[in-house]
Amino acid sequence: MTNSVNTRSVGSASSVTFDGHGYGHGIGMSQYGARGGALQGKLASQILATYYPGTALKSQARYIRVLVGADDDGSTAVVAQSGLRFLQGSTSLSLPTTVSGRAVSYWRIEPLSADRRKSVLRYKSGSTWRTYNNMTWSGSADFAATTMRLALPGGGTTTYRYKIRAAQSSSSATTRRTVNVLNLDDYTRGVLAREVPASWPTEALRSQAIAARTYGLRSISSSRYYDICDTTSCQVYGGASAEDSRTDAAVASTSNRVLMYGSAPALTQFSSSSGGFTNAGSQPYLRAVADPWDGASGNPNHDWTSTVAVSTIERANPSIGSLTRLEVVKRNGHGDMGGRVVSLKLVGSRGSVTVSGPVARFAFGLKSDWFGF
Repeated sequence: MTNSVNTRSVGSASSVTFDGHGYGHGIGMSQYGARGGALQGKLASQILATYYPGTALKSQARYIRVLVGADDDGSTAVVAQSGLRFLQGSTSLSLPTTVSGRAVSYWRIEPLSADRRKSVLRYKSGSTWRTYNNMTWSGSADFAATTMRLALPGGGTTTYRYKIRAAQSSSSATTRRTVNVLNLDDYTRGVLAREVPASWPTEALRSQAIAARTYGLRSISSSRYYDICDTTSCQVYGGASAEDSRTDAAVASTSNRVLMYGSAPALTQFSSSSGGFTNAGSQPYLRAVADPWDGASGNPNHDWTSTVAVSTIERANPSIGSLTRLEVVKRNGHGDMGGRVVSLKLVGSRGSVTVSGPVARFAFGLKSDWFGF
């Protein structure tokens, strides 16, 4: 792809074809690169040392609070089951599966209608919700069990481990947000199979397990009611429902292992594919390094081509009028074509604008900011 150019005149064309490398921001570990390294016989420790140079493997055991984004209706409900407990402050109750001879199908914590700053515990029997023991309180409360099923607003359930919390974000909050509280290893079990295929080589899975666990550890903070979210804005987490025996084995074999830089957990950013050279990040161990492992057979993101409608580019930059030319002004200097795009000039009938490579990537729907024409 070295014959890609830095300038493209549009003329009367209705689209522009981009040639590129990699998928994602390219900072830290390439997931496909870790796979490629494992296929070459590299150990997880060697893979991690390549992508996070200067970090050290240590042991840390903590609990983490994960915001469950899909449960956004202001209350928290779980499927009734044997062994389910309710925890609030010093109160610990075993929740029955029948009340007054009626089978219980669900338990729910929700705001009290008379004062939504307080909460109430309710159960469902048949089609009716009833208040349990006239209990009300202020603050957060938990459902607890080895595993339990969270009932989602749109129907269906997801299984989680340890505690499902109806969290009150502040004393004046009038809704509840659902937070899964569990240890870092169990959290990593719910991340790993969502981030990479469970069929990948063991050492690639072990590398991802350590990176994901470390990313979670670094997110732990007492400044808010949760530590990390469960979407791509943080790292994808699917609870116990997402677990797989192969990824579970990778988590177990790296139990409590994290990457530290000095006394702090490393910022273990990762992306799908580096394209052959990682991108520099905000930390001294997030360096731009050559990544030949990323080019291993089976990586669909190492090289790519994408055709973008001229109208898409014009809609993203209306001030330029009709697009006439694209010019890569600056690259980062690492790898094929001169590396990732730092700045791109868009020239049109009414003027021009210069945007960053990442801005262009998202506006045009490209896999990365490493592209040419």
